[in-house]
Amino acid sequence: KTIKRTEQINFMEPIFREVSKRAETIDSAVPKDVRLFINEDKAPNALATGRKTICITEGLLKMPESQIKAVLGHEFGHLAHKDTDFLLVISVGNLIVNVLIMGIHLLLDLFNIIFSGIALIIGGKRGVIAAVFSAIYHALLSIFVAGLMWIWTKIGTLLVMKSNRDNEYEADEFAFNLGYGNELCEMLDSIEESKERGLFAALTSSHPNKNDRIVKLQQLGATYQSAYEKKCGDD
Repeated sequence: KTIKRTEQINFMEPIFREVSKRAETIDSAVPKDVRLFINEDKAPNALATGRKTICITEGLLKMPESQIKAVLGHEFGHLAHKDTDFLLVISVGNLIVNVLIMGIHLLLDLFNIIFSGIALIIGGKRGVIAAVFSAIYHALLSIFVAGLMWIWTKIGTLLVMKSNRDNEYEADEFAFNLGYGNELCEMLDSIEESKERGLFAALTSSHPNKNDRIVKLQQLGATYQSAYEKKCGDD
């Protein structure tokens, strides 16, 4: 939704303007007229969508101003790198492949109906046997086609998620180059990640592990380090 509350506009406009100007200064690929929207999610987050749109959550408004700038810088990175265009291409390509597979499936159904009908009409008992074998053959082909679609979906998901994770690192670097590296580390460290574990959960995640992202930012030059308090009596 468009941001309408006066206090939210007054709070976010100067922040958004500052980050937008910085982004446009370091990368000419950043659109000049990016628009800011909001949704009612209470978790602090943001996303870039389309070519000129950033959406923040209400939860992000409760974060420190410096961390909000870091998150916006990250999203401007997605727009500068045209990551949303890539996702659109992937979505359209996936739709085309699925339509082709469904078309093949429909042709197989049509062929089976015609062949079975002809076999029953002119084949007598042999025709019945032929129709039965045709039905079995068709069932096996249907299973094969369904299997292809399942494999395509799984492989496509893995490839898209891998690309998304790479894009996250690049957008993090963009935010670092804007001067928000430490703030982004702080923001990432405050996030509670999904409890899902295991290889497949990691492969199908759209975002890298937050610790991996912080390590990358530290390697770029971020000086952020989480402070761990030592309890009394510990060696």
